[in-house]
Amino acid sequence: MIEFLIWFAASTISTFGVVYLFYKLLGISFYANKYRTFILVLISYIVAYMQFYDLKFVNLVTYFIFYPLYFLNYTKIDLKNILINIIIIWLVGGIFDCIFMIILSLFLCNIIHIDLNMVWYVLFATILINMLFLILGESKRFVKFVNRLVIKLHAIIFVDILLLFFILFLFYVGVLLFHQIEHFDVSLLLLIIIVLSIFSFFVLISLRLKNVEMKIFLKTLKNNNDAYLKIMDEFKIFKHNFNNRLLAIKSVSNKEASVLVDDLLNNYNKNVRSLVKFEEIPYGLNGVIYEKIYLYLNELDIKINNSINEDIFDLLKPSQYNVLVEKFGILIDNAISASLLTDEKLLQIDIYVFENCIYAKVINTFSSTIDIDLLGTKFYSTNNDVNRGLGLFSIIRNNNVSLSIEVISDKFISTLKVKINT
Repeated sequence: MIEFLIWFAASTISTFGVVYLFYKLLGISFYANKYRTFILVLISYIVAYMQFYDLKFVNLVTYFIFYPLYFLNYTKIDLKNILINIIIIWLVGGIFDCIFMIILSLFLCNIIHIDLNMVWYVLFATILINMLFLILGESKRFVKFVNRLVIKLHAIIFVDILLLFFILFLFYVGVLLFHQIEHFDVSLLLLIIIVLSIFSFFVLISLRLKNVEMKIFLKTLKNNNDAYLKIMDEFKIFKHNFNNRLLAIKSVSNKEASVLVDDLLNNYNKNVRSLVKFEEIPYGLNGVIYEKIYLYLNELDIKINNSINEDIFDLLKPSQYNVLVEKFGILIDNAISASLLTDEKLLQIDIYVFENCIYAKVINTFSSTIDIDLLGTKFYSTNNDVNRGLGLFSIIRNNNVSLSIEVISDKFISTLKVKINT
């Protein structure tokens, strides 16, 4: 009876520890009431019963059934998100459970020479694990890391999740049998199974994440290219009609009107020369740049310089390209907003390669006073808008690109740097 009560105490501590860490990772509040507490205690009792009667395989299945059902019933989180967080908590708990059990065994048996029943080791290890859960739940870095991981893993389809469950179950079976079998050849076989399970798990995750990145990459590329082709087609039609109408007006106009038409044609052709340079911009970047500045062709003095002749997709990974396009678009938006408020209205874009890195530079004129020390901090904006400033802040936080900022005279210079995939 005492042994069962110890198992029950360990299971109860473990259950509330898992629930605590889950709610912390999701950033939601836990509201305890009698009914919820009863459900958790009931789960603890069932787990303790299985542990007491050595039903370890059923215990694992219970973990991945009861907890998802409980969280699905009492939270508004989708099932896939719940399963991913449950797996992460199980892995963290399982890894540190093994570590703490080994440490306790060495300490109690070899140092202070106390031989305890296995259930006491489990109780002490459970207490240590839940102390760890309390620390991890309050750690902003850990919560942030897990949230980023969950966002990436959320794109994994349910078939892959089932395969992950199979791999985890195989790993669990291997660990249990490894501790119970003394024959060397069988133990070696089980050890190989454990290693292969871990290897398969990480390979599968890696492949799925790469697949997700590739899908985002192809979608981004398609959208940028479609936008570029659509606007170019519209521009060709507009160019043809605009030129013909101006020439028709000029043919029936007096001298003063002809001079005015010539001036309009010169300004128009100036913008056309800027558009011609879009053909020199690396495929995939041209669409996002063109889409950003198309509406401001007649308002801004646009200069585009590109020295990249290679296929940009041979230089960057899909994840790097996705980030470059997103952050480059933010810089262009900021530059357009600032330059429109100036007399010179300069917007210059330079794209080049230097020392195994791709540089995307945006130069623009500005009229407001800029505090360099505050640039890139949350909610600081050169437009004096309290709801702005998040663009540069998000770029600086991203590890795939680096951002440098200079202010020379009335020119604001922002440069993105991405390391070439070698």
